[in-house]
Amino acid sequence: MARSLLPIGTVVKLKETDKLMMICGFCTTGPAKPGYVFDYSGFPYPEGYMDVLKIYQFDNEQIERVIALGYQDTEVFRYVSSLEQRIDDIKGQVQASYDAKEEDAPADGDEDAQTNTGDISESDYIQ
Repeated sequence: MARSLLPIGTVVKLKETDKLMMICGFCTTGPAKPGYVFDYSGFPYPEGYMDVLKIYQFDNEQIERVIALGYQDTEVFRYVSSLEQRIDDIKGQVQASYDAKEEDAPADGDEDAQTNTGDISESDYIQ
């Protein structure tokens, strides 16, 4: 699937919201949609990073329009071009890894089931 990723720092208006977002990352995952890789992570604009719980994840399809394009140079063009070529593979690998974990997870009521919260950090709670 062909994609055209926007550079870090780009400010966008998302569909179904009046709040603007500034793109701050690519290919992010989170607990809201386990096994899914979003195209972007972003901060509310103009506030920026305020709290780990105020980092949002969204896809190209959710962008209604670009308000301001982020800084671009040769390094950005190279990186985004490389990422665009690999993004579908990255998304597929993450989904396959999640599916494998789900298959290996103990069934409800299994005496060997354990709750492991030791690997969860604040950064896992991204909206």
